[in-house]
Amino acid sequence: RPIADQCQYNMFTRQKVESEYAHLFDSYKYGTTTWSPLFSGVLSGKYVDKLEMEGSRFDNYADSSSIHRRIYTQNKESWDKKIKALIELGKELGYSVSQLALAWVIRNPNVSTCIMGTSKIEQFEENIKSLELADKIDSELEAKLDAILANAPEIEIDWRTFTPKEPRR
Repeated sequence: RPIADQCQYNMFTRQKVESEYAHLFDSYKYGTTTWSPLFSGVLSGKYVDKLEMEGSRFDNYADSSSIHRRIYTQNKESWDKKIKALIELGKELGYSVSQLALAWVIRNPNVSTCIMGTSKIEQFEENIKSLELADKIDSELEAKLDAILANAPEIEIDWRTFTPKEPRR
């Protein structure tokens, strides 16, 4: 059986963790180390209404972030609307959109570790506050987030009984 995995997981990249690996989490009590919880900074909101930003991950690490940049560029209009809504929700809660996006990742019981990429101590200090918000994400807040994101993976089917399996969180 598998003993380790490291996959991308964030508000815009959900399929693998929430659907494809669900049976591993259930059957083997397997967890995962996730990376890119802010989708190369996209979920920090810093690229909303602009794409070029000196000193950003897209600027400093153009080669390694090129895939995220391309995907974001292709979805920029719809994703920016979602990010703006997340920014407003975060403000209502008293947190930044980065903290909200990180809390959303780490509140998943199947996430063993979340790798954050920070380039400044201030980013780390801000991001670590997501731990307190993760404990506050309840079913009501989760429903609001799912309504904004509108990208939850399809419910998996138990093919032995032809009934939907419960969503995994």
